Amino acid sequence: MADPFSLDDFLAEDHKKIDEYLIFLVRALEKNSADAARPLQTMAERLDHHMEWEEKVLFPAVPPSPRLASRHVESLTIDHERIRRVMNELASAISHRQFSEACHAADDLRVFLQGHNRDEEYGIYVEADRVLGASERRRMAESFGRAP
Repeated sequence: MADPFSLDDFLAEDHKKIDEYLIFLVRALEKNSADAARPLQTMAERLDHHMEWEEKVLFPAVPPSPRLASRHVESLTIDHERIRRVMNELASAISHRQFSEACHAADDLRVFLQGHNRDEEYGIYVEADRVLGASERRRMAESFGRAP
């Protein structure tokens, strides 16, 4: 019987957790609360780890194929840079107590993440599950920092 472990499921679950942090952050911003720095920090740490792991571990492990062109991976990496820029804008707005600007940046981030996550979950994650063996998928998940 094949190992049912899926990187797609594993990483999509992390996307959901990051989305939850974004909800907490937006709630704090809507209250014009300087406490927004805490959920931002938590979300930033998780999101940075997630993107860095993808760039260093996942993307190099999945070879280009007719289903997943190398330009798709390049596009995901460009998305990561855009997401990082918006996170920096968000952090700057919060540190300057510019909550309206922070709310706009958080909304931009939400939109970017929705599209980006969809691209990953229906693209490279599915392809990783298709082309990588079960032991490789598990080893990669363990390298993420929390065992499946």
